[in-house]
Amino acid sequence: MKICKDELKAISVERVLQEWEKAMQCRKPSLFFFTLQQANLLEIHFPELQENLLEKKMQTLDFCATLTTKPELRFASLVYDREVETLSNRLKIPNLWKKCGKLASTEYKKAENFEKMTSKEKVEWIRKIEHSPIKLRGMEIILQSIKKINQPMKFRKIGEQCLGTINGGYIQEKYGKTNHPLVGKLLEKERILWMNQLDE
Repeated sequence: MKICKDELKAISVERVLQEWEKAMQCRKPSLFFFTLQQANLLEIHFPELQENLLEKKMQTLDFCATLTTKPELRFASLVYDREVETLSNRLKIPNLWKKCGKLASTEYKKAENFEKMTSKEKVEWIRKIEHSPIKLRGMEIILQSIKKINQPMKFRKIGEQCLGTINGGYIQEKYGKTNHPLVGKLLEKERILWMNQLDE
């Protein structure tokens, strides 16, 4: 591998991505990156993975691999604190990976500080995440991986309970309407009220 270093620089990004996708589906994806590191090849295609942070990043990635087989969530756990755009564009990663990586990088801090949000902020954030490619379960996996703990996250339980309880059926039963243009606002209002009661 060391002898082929110059040749590796000329390999197409499609080939690099193909090998990376295979690695991200393995039981222990870190082996791919550690092998590149040992051969002094990591910086060729993955300069964002700084040597001094690699061990920590690989622990997060491998922990994530124990929780999910979805490569987009594994990728998100790898880049949650990185600039995703540069890596994504250079290696032409799948759009789903890119979306999940960007969401993880902008939203994981909010997941950590969920209990400090106002009821309105919680409702808006829960709706945003559940309607994203990551969903609440995916955000829970990412935060569990970052913290290296395999226990339920409060935001997921509260979020799923809120969305499951205050839904179209609830609005129809309470207001007798589901096709009204204000249904979305009614849902938000009722969910905020529900969240207020939970926080009291």
